[in-house]
Amino acid sequence: MNSFLVRFHALRLSTPAMFLILLLQRTPVVQWLLRADAAPPGVFATVLRSAMLATIAGGAVHTLTGATVFVSNPASPAAAKVGTPFSMVFSVASSASGTGFYMVSGTLPPGLSIAGMDSSGGVSGSAATISGTPTTAGAYSVSIQAWGPGNSAASFTNGVSYSLTINVAAAVGTGPSITTQPASTSVTVGGSASFSVAATGTPTPTYQWQKGGAAIAGATSATLSLTNVQNSDAGTYAVVVTNSAGSVTSANVTLSVAAALGPSITTQPRDLALPAGYAGTLTVVASGTAPLTYQWSKDSAAIPGATAASLAFASAQPSDSGNYTVVVTSPDGTVTSTVAKVAVGTSAAKFINLSTRGFVGTGPNVLIAGLVITGPSPKTVLIRVVGPTLAQFGLSPTDLLADPFASLRDPSGAEILSNDDWGTGSNVSILPQIFHTVGAFDLPVGSKDAVALVTLNPGVYTVIASGKNGGSGIALLETYEVP
Repeated sequence: MNSFLVRFHALRLSTPAMFLILLLQRTPVVQWLLRADAAPPGVFATVLRSAMLATIAGGAVHTLTGATVFVSNPASPAAAKVGTPFSMVFSVASSASGTGFYMVSGTLPPGLSIAGMDSSGGVSGSAATISGTPTTAGAYSVSIQAWGPGNSAASFTNGVSYSLTINVAAAVGTGPSITTQPASTSVTVGGSASFSVAATGTPTPTYQWQKGGAAIAGATSATLSLTNVQNSDAGTYAVVVTNSAGSVTSANVTLSVAAALGPSITTQPRDLALPAGYAGTLTVVASGTAPLTYQWSKDSAAIPGATAASLAFASAQPSDSGNYTVVVTSPDGTVTSTVAKVAVGTSAAKFINLSTRGFVGTGPNVLIAGLVITGPSPKTVLIRVVGPTLAQFGLSPTDLLADPFASLRDPSGAEILSNDDWGTGSNVSILPQIFHTVGAFDLPVGSKDAVALVTLNPGVYTVIASGKNGGSGIALLETYEVP
C-alpha cells in the first residue's frame, strides 16, 4: 500500500491513470502485460498493451502530450498594413505527437482569412495559414486551441490553447481616384481601338486592364491599345487602378466590332471639256478603311502612274479625249467610279445659235431656246444665262434677272444638268479660258450668272432660263460651240 501511494505522488497521474494502477495492483495478467520484458502471446496482447500505455502516458488518445511549442511566421505580435498583402503560418509542435486539428476564435483583421477553416472555426492539418490583404487598421487577437491527430471539430476536450496578435497599421498615402473614365468605342474588323483612363493617388497608382472581368496580360498602362481588331475582341472592358492605399475599378466600357466594308465613292469624277493646250483635272473623292489607293483608266486600259485621287491634264490634246474611270481600293475591297468623258476639239470657235435677250418670267413664261447638235461625233457646248452682269452695259439692275438658273434637257424633258451660280460649277477653273476662246465677255468672280459646260451627243436639246426662287427680269441666253 505504501509503495502505491509513493508511486502515485511521484507521477501525479490523472484520474484514468490512477484507476488503471489500482486495477494493476489486483490483476496479475495486466501486470504481466505492462512488464517491459514480457513476451506477448499474440496480437490481442500487443493491442491491449499499446492502449494501456497510451492511457497511462497521456490520459487520452488524442491529447497533445509532452512538451508543446507554438510557432508562427511571422512571430506574434505580427505587423501588417492596410492594402498590403499579408501571410502568417502557425503550427503547434509536440515532443510526443503532432497536431491534427485547430479551433480558432477571436477576431481576424478584415480582409484576412484562414484557408480551409469551416463555419465553426475548425481547421484540420498540422499547420494553418492566415492570409489576405488587410482593409482596416487596428490590433486583432486570435485564440487557437490545438489537438493531436484524430480529433475532429466535435471534440473540444484536452486541447492546448494559444493566442496570437496581428497589428494592422493604416496605409500611408491617398487611395486612387479616377478623374476621367474610359469611353466605349466601335471599330471595323482589322482596325485599331484604344481605351484611356486618368487617375490620381499617392503613391502613383498602377493599372490593370480587364476584359469580361479577367486580367489582360501586359495591359498595365493608363491606355489600352488594340490593333488588328477581330470579332473576338468585342466585349466589356474595365481597368483596376491600385496603390498601397487602396484600389478602384473604372466603369465598364464596350468595344463593338463591325464587319469591314469596302470603300465608297462620295464624289464621282465629272465630264471634262476643254480646248487643246488647256489644263484640266479629273477628281474622285472616296472613303473607307485606310489606306486607299487609286488607279485611273482610259477606255478600260490602266494609265501607268495615274495612282492619285486626281488625274491632271497639264496641256490637253485631242488624243486625251476618251472615257475615264478610276478604281479605288482599300484593305476591305474595291469600287469603280462612273465614266467621266473628256473632250478636247481643235477647230476655231463659232457661234452656233444667236444669243437671245428677253424677259424671264415664271411658270410658262420662262425663256426657252432650242439647241441642235449635228454630225457624227459629240460636241462641247458652253451655255450661259447672264442677268446681273448686264448692268455693265447700261441696263438698270432693278430690271435684270437677279439670280438666273440654267437647265439643259433632252427631247423627253429629262434634265441633263443645271447650274445656279457659275462659280460653283465643276469646271470653274477653266471657264474664264473658255470665255476667251469662244469670244464671250467675262463674268465677275462670284456673280449670280449661270454657266454650264457640257459635251453632248448629236441630237435636239432644250435650254431653259429661269429665275431662282421664282425671280423674274431681263436676261441674256447664250450658246457656244467650244473647240
